[in-house]
Amino acid sequence: MLDKLKKFFQGDTFAISLGIEIVKAENGMGECTIKKRADLMNANDVLQGGALYTLADFTFAVGAASTGKLCVTSTVSASYVKPAKGNDFRAVATPINLGRTLYTYDVEVFDESRLVAKFTITGCVLGEMNL
Repeated sequence: MLDKLKKFFQGDTFAISLGIEIVKAENGMGECTIKKRADLMNANDVLQGGALYTLADFTFAVGAASTGKLCVTSTVSASYVKPAKGNDFRAVATPINLGRTLYTYDVEVFDESRLVAKFTITGCVLGEMNL
């Protein structure tokens, strides 16, 4: 399933252009990474909040897709808790509720081993994935 999801998400050209990579996708959970790049940093040499958001949103999509459902984000609550100053960033998406029409996830983003951001993402289930 992981290889099929990686192939499907090659179509997400924005996330791919940022260098986001899928590490894990199974049983509703997702894990993705991104590496520090000069074009992703802000003036304080901290990973841009928008890059963190994209990493979290993409990881949510990967986790949701691992259930066999196509799901798109409808609402997001974001908390940026520490400056993202590391070189390697990892997001982990964990389902809170997998309903018939809505999925809700916690997504935590780490800078090496420190929690730097936490997102709660709810998405609309559009239907079955065509993998």
